[in-house]
Amino acid sequence: MTRKSIVLLLVALLALVLPASATLAQVEPSCNPALQDTCSAELGDQLVISWGWAACSKGLVKNFLKTIYEHKYTLTAPDGTTEVWSLGTEAAQDLWGPIQEWPDTDFCMGNVPTAWSSMWESPAGTLNMVGDYSLHFVLSLKHPVPDGGDLDDDGHPDIYTGWDRTVTITVN
Repeated sequence: MTRKSIVLLLVALLALVLPASATLAQVEPSCNPALQDTCSAELGDQLVISWGWAACSKGLVKNFLKTIYEHKYTLTAPDGTTEVWSLGTEAAQDLWGPIQEWPDTDFCMGNVPTAWSSMWESPAGTLNMVGDYSLHFVLSLKHPVPDGGDLDDDGHPDIYTGWDRTVTITVN
């Protein structure tokens, strides 16, 4: 397993271990649009959208959070036209959790013993139709930001510019 795979797996697991609230922790399934291309659920499930940002210092996480200027989600039903749920930038920004320390597992460059993260989570409603839902996720940054890690092993910290992607959520 590559370093990048290990770190992505840890971030995904961290999203499950550090829920934003006890209420949301009991709602399943969860979909991470920053890391997953597809998610699956059962008819009638309540969907939770969750993900997080990890970096090699508390300051890098603070910088990431301050740099966000657009952060929105739109969930469309299998018919392709019905908007089931949406969340705009202002509401989405309020859902970031506190910055917390977590053990570094070969993520950070140098001899950094810990990393830091902030988790994000929101309920996205009940999935009432069988088929493929479409979750469009946009997170735009004012400028590129580093995380202090080197997941591509090129000797330089990785730089992120944001996300604009669509994830398929298959409901059976």
